[in-house]
Amino acid sequence: MLAAFIETFIWTFAIFVFAEIALRSIKFSEQEESKEEKLFQEFEEAIVLCKVEQLGDVFYLYNTQDDTFVGQARSIDEFTQLSENLQKHLMIVDGDDEVVDQLKKVTSEISISK
Repeated sequence: MLAAFIETFIWTFAIFVFAEIALRSIKFSEQEESKEEKLFQEFEEAIVLCKVEQLGDVFYLYNTQDDTFVGQARSIDEFTQLSENLQKHLMIVDGDDEVVDQLKKVTSEISISK
C-alpha cells in the first residue's frame, strides 16, 4: 500500500514537472516572438519607404505604403531637414532610374538604391 502511494506520488510529480517545463518553453517562445515583433515595429516606425519623383529641380517624396505626400527637397540640406522634421529616416525604394540617378548626384549619396 505504501509502495502504491509512493509510485502514484512519483508519477504525479513527474507529470507536474514535465507540464511545468512545457508551459515555460511555450511562454519563452511567445516572449521571443513578441520581442521580434516589437523590434520589427520599431524599425518600421523609424523609416519611411519613399517613391521619388522630380519636377524641375525639386524632388517629391511619396510614402510607398499609402501613397501620401512625404515632402519635397532640392538639396541634401533640405532632405536632412525633412528627415529631422519627420524624426524618421527616408529610404528611397521606388522611382524612375533617371530621377534616382539625379537624386544621387544632388545628395552625393551612393547608398541610394531602388
